[in-house]
Amino acid sequence: MFTGDTAVCAQCHRSDSVGGSAAAQMAVMIFNLDDALKRADEILARAQSDGMEVSDAIARQTEARHALIKARSEIHAFNVAATAAPVRMGLAAAAANYRAGEDAMDERNVRREGLVVSLLGVGITIAGLMLAIRQIGGKRRV
Repeated sequence: MFTGDTAVCAQCHRSDSVGGSAAAQMAVMIFNLDDALKRADEILARAQSDGMEVSDAIARQTEARHALIKARSEIHAFNVAATAAPVRMGLAAAAANYRAGEDAMDERNVRREGLVVSLLGVGITIAGLMLAIRQIGGKRRV
């Protein structure tokens, strides 16, 4: 819609004109926000599928998506600054949500490591009990 030979803006504005430059700047902002939202969605979905609690961050993603919608509507004003304000807000929310997803994945990893350590402890205890039972059983036979 913004850039390239078939872009709507290109019908009236050359890429080196003020309008073309504004369209390119707005396009970059919109694309960056959209990519940030997708990255946050991916890590939150992965964390949620692994059983981690990320419902607050997922709810905040909705707010970030609203910022994307607002930014897309602001392009009609042909004002880069008007588009930039909701993009900044959306990028901040998407970054915070991505960090929440990373934190959840880190917690998942810690839990898994703790589980491995616990299982090793249980295994060692079982092996010790089996040896003790064998020793007790061996003394009775004599």
